[in-house]
Amino acid sequence: MSRRLTFVREDSDCRVFTEHPKNIHPQRLSAELSSRFTQEQFRICLLRNVYVIYLDRNANSDYNDTHCQDNACKALSMDRQRFAAPRGKKCLQTPSLDQRLKDLKMASDVLKRQQSIAL
Repeated sequence: MSRRLTFVREDSDCRVFTEHPKNIHPQRLSAELSSRFTQEQFRICLLRNVYVIYLDRNANSDYNDTHCQDNACKALSMDRQRFAAPRGKKCLQTPSLDQRLKDLKMASDVLKRQQSIAL
């Protein structure tokens, strides 16, 4: 990805990132995440023109918050199967509607702050 994803929050199960759809096409975002993680390890929600991206916290310890530039990602050249969920381990679950709405509000605030800093 040519742009970094913006960190929103973290809990014991997942890390949440955001990005505005004008900055990255949905197919490219999905393809980039699929190249680094299995489908069970991430979720993308598009709500009110804001991507809310959930990454399994245990999926890849090498993936640090906003460090997802093209060169850094190429350098990782990770084997997706290495990070597959072991048998018996739950995969990343889609958050509840209430949690997604809270995350949307937080993500919107983060993007607004980021935009005001850029101006």
